[in-house]
Amino acid sequence: METMQKGSKWSCFVLNDNGTWTQPTYRLSHDMTEQEFSEAVLADFGHNDFLVVGIGPDEDCPDDEFVREFA
Repeated sequence: METMQKGSKWSCFVLNDNGTWTQPTYRLSHDMTEQEFSEAVLADFGHNDFLVVGIGPDEDCPDDEFVREFA
């Protein structure tokens, strides 16, 4: 797995409680592992019992309304 470095953008798929998927993109506020990223995404969505898969770099995502920041 690539190193997830501060300032880089990563997307993933999040399984929602209604069975649908969401594909958010985040700009990292600090270096993190894939596990830390997954936990932060779940906390951001409030779905601590659901699934994050397909984590990958997403430098092509625009920097405006589509990129989320972790709290």
